[in-house]
Amino acid sequence: MIILSERLSVEKQRIHFESVAEEYYKARVNEKCLLFKELLWSYFFGSKRFEYFRKRNIAVLEPMCGYAEGKLIVSNYLSRNITYEGFDYSQNIIDIAKTINPDVEVHVQDVTTWNADKKYDVIIIIGGLHHVPDFAQNVLQRMYAALNYRGVLINFEPTHNFFMNRVASEYIYKKKANFDHETERRFSLSEINIIYRNAGFTISEQLYPGLLSYVLYANPNALPSLNKGSTSMLRLLFRIDRLFFKNLIGRKFSFSTLTLLEK
Repeated sequence: MIILSERLSVEKQRIHFESVAEEYYKARVNEKCLLFKELLWSYFFGSKRFEYFRKRNIAVLEPMCGYAEGKLIVSNYLSRNITYEGFDYSQNIIDIAKTINPDVEVHVQDVTTWNADKKYDVIIIIGGLHHVPDFAQNVLQRMYAALNYRGVLINFEPTHNFFMNRVASEYIYKKKANFDHETERRFSLSEINIIYRNAGFTISEQLYPGLLSYVLYANPNALPSLNKGSTSMLRLLFRIDRLFFKNLIGRKFSFSTLTLLEK
């Protein structure tokens, strides 16, 4: 019965995501949302830990790919020489991805039942695991098995590490129509880190970017009324937030975690 209930939750989440796919895409092409991501990924990929991959031919997988944002990120900030594959359980979002880029290699697939038939150098997941919380460790074990030697998993996940953050997140999930609070939930930071390790991964680097610039601009679906101010304001707030990306204050109060995981 538990397994059946978990499978039904995946199907319920898929149906929900199908219904909000277009709105989800439109919100994320907001100017300040795009700028926040540009600033964050530029900062993240500036790490020397990525030197091994630069200018190499690398195989990239993006599970729960949405509209294939990961392809753009990896090719812009890591290497232009990539072969890319992505999948998502939403046909609507896959259709959007192919409309944006007809040549992109994406298809419909449920991450909870997917098995790799090849190996990848980089796997990138952007805000995916909280949509399948009951299967997170199983999904990560599949990702671990799909990585080449020296391969890495990049996971950007909404999290909480402070009770007020948890309460605020739960309130938003219940009140906003673009979330389905019955089938998706944020992980606590300690919980997701345990899941990483149980799946076999080593945490190579971890950032806590879910601070003020993230709250205001990264997720217009959640808090559209806060998406105010200029791009100059966003740049200033991001520079301030960067001071806390790797320290205890950021770790405590961040609404998201960006993790580099090694096999």
